[in-house]
Amino acid sequence: MTDSIRQQIMTAIDIRFKGILLASQVIGTDTKNYTCKLAHVAADDKKPITGADWATYWTQTGSSGIAWVTGTSYIVTIYKTNLGSHIFGWRDLENNPFQASELPGINLRDDIVETSVHSTAKMYHVMPIKMDIATISPEEMRKALADIEKVMHTDRTWGNLASHTDLLSDESVVEQKENKYFRTSIIMEVQYFTAIGDPYST
Repeated sequence: MTDSIRQQIMTAIDIRFKGILLASQVIGTDTKNYTCKLAHVAADDKKPITGADWATYWTQTGSSGIAWVTGTSYIVTIYKTNLGSHIFGWRDLENNPFQASELPGINLRDDIVETSVHSTAKMYHVMPIKMDIATISPEEMRKALADIEKVMHTDRTWGNLASHTDLLSDESVVEQKENKYFRTSIIMEVQYFTAIGDPYST
């Protein structure tokens, strides 16, 4: 069974997970790495370290800076990985495994929803979502799992669409296809209600 609320929840999850990004890092004019500490759109006055106001927006730290570009939106985040850069839906990992350039990455698959009558006006739904997370190392996996937990604790109702969300289980394996990577599978269970006879409303 499918319904509008389920689709809206999956969209909300996708959007929120795509926000799991590291703070922007660039290379300053002195060839050192700089990490964004205040979100902004790049302009000459904000360029590290020749811009008049660069110190308001950047701090000298980091190890993965890229070239600074005028007009680019630079961000500050609370996350430890770039998991949001590689979000996939229903990817066949058996025939199309994660590539090194896609790590860290996550594959989301919503499963069959269990539905029951909750009251004379409401249907109760439980939607399991399997998340396959892939990283280059166990250390990166721990960071990715912490980032997912942080996302979930931001709002377990996904914008008041669901009543609650739980993490149920996980298993970790080492995948060896063309590339070696670490994969953990998590089941996230989203619980929500719809009106009886109208799966498009709560």
